[in-house]
Formats: sequence, structure tokens, C-alpha cells
Amino acid sequence: MLPFHPTAPDLGLQFFEDLPHDWRTTHEAWNGGKYDHWVPSKGTSTMAFLTRDDLPFHFALADAFTVCDAYHCSFLGPTDPDRYHMWTGWTGNDGKNGGPVLDNAEAGYDFSTYPEVLNAAGISWKADRGRADLTVETIYEPARNTLVLEIHNAGVRVEDLQIDDAYARERTAHRLAPGERLTRRVSLERSFGWYDFTLRVDSDPAFRRQVAGHLETGNDSMSDPLLGR
Repeated sequence: MLPFHPTAPDLGLQFFEDLPHDWRTTHEAWNGGKYDHWVPSKGTSTMAFLTRDDLPFHFALADAFTVCDAYHCSFLGPTDPDRYHMWTGWTGNDGKNGGPVLDNAEAGYDFSTYPEVLNAAGISWKADRGRADLTVETIYEPARNTLVLEIHNAGVRVEDLQIDDAYARERTAHRLAPGERLTRRVSLERSFGWYDFTLRVDSDPAFRRQVAGHLETGNDSMSDPLLGR
């Protein structure tokens, strides 16, 4: 069977059922390492493909960013045992305590995770929780000579953050729950309308957002007080 392009209208908006992920069909498709039984085992959708016209947004992402196309699961089967193997290196291959786990039954198992093994051995560990997902917006209120900072935690974890105010020479600490917003109003009277704020997050050393400039009100002002320092 050759690759084919489906003929449904508005193809990029259509629902295409995913291929099976179960133990049986996956091992049948694998066929002892020959990988030549995909269509008989997984169905004809195996050979379907979409074009740039069908998925312009996804193709734009692939053009702009690195695509990791050498991803391999550790288990030829469904999601749950693959995750068990990722966290424990084990899926109950000895047949004890509910193993081997070949499906997503989630019956409850006694496999110790890597963090649990390290804790039991008195070895400290740390998980890389990935990049922080915070958005920072500035709102200007010229009539009040005020800057409003709007910070939104769009991520899925609690974030501890610090805001450095270069003109006030102070740092404030805040904690934002997932989905929470922080609104901070700052008077720019003492800095003559100038501002310079830097936001950092404890969980992500690479995260740094800086907003700096001058609030124009149409009135006479002063040169940047930090010039020359």
C-alpha cells in the first residue's frame, strides 16, 4: 500500500482516529524488528499524510523550531507501562504483584520509582521542571504618571519570582499559583517617568524579562537618573 492523501474537505480540521497503541498490534507491526506489518496491524491510516496546505500552523512551527524526530518510547505498547518504565525501569517482568503490565488498567503496582530509590539510599536529587511560562504586560497611565505591571502565570506549577526595580533599588518577592495574575502599580514620580524592572523566576534560571523605558506624558521631564551610574 502506498502513502495517500485523504480527500475530506477542510482536511486540517477533520478528526483522524489515532493508530492503536496496544501491546498486541504494536508487536505485530514490529514483527521481530522488520517493522513491515504496520498496515495489517494498525490499519490503512498508517499511510495517510497531510500537506502544508492542510496544516499551515504546524508546518510553520516545524520551519521555525528544531523538530525532535528521533523520539523513541521504552515500551512497545500503551501509555501507562511506558511511563512506568520511564520512572522505574520496570514493568513487572517477573510476573509478580500484577506484572507484567501490558495495558492501562492502573491496577496499582509496587515498583519503586527512581526518586524513591534515591531517597531510601539517602541520596539527594533534583528534577528539572522545565521552562517557566509567565507573561508580562505593561499598561501606561500617563494621567497618574503610573506604570502597571501585569504578570500572568500561564504554566501548570507554582512559581516564585522576584522583581528588581532599578530606580527604587529594591527587590520584591511574589508567589503565583497556576493561572494566577499579579497586578502591580508603580508610581514614576520620583524617577521622573523612567522605569526599569527585571523579572526572574527561581525554577528557571534562564527566564529573564526586562521592561524599561520612559513614560511620556507630554510634559517637561528630566534626563534618565541612572545615566552615568
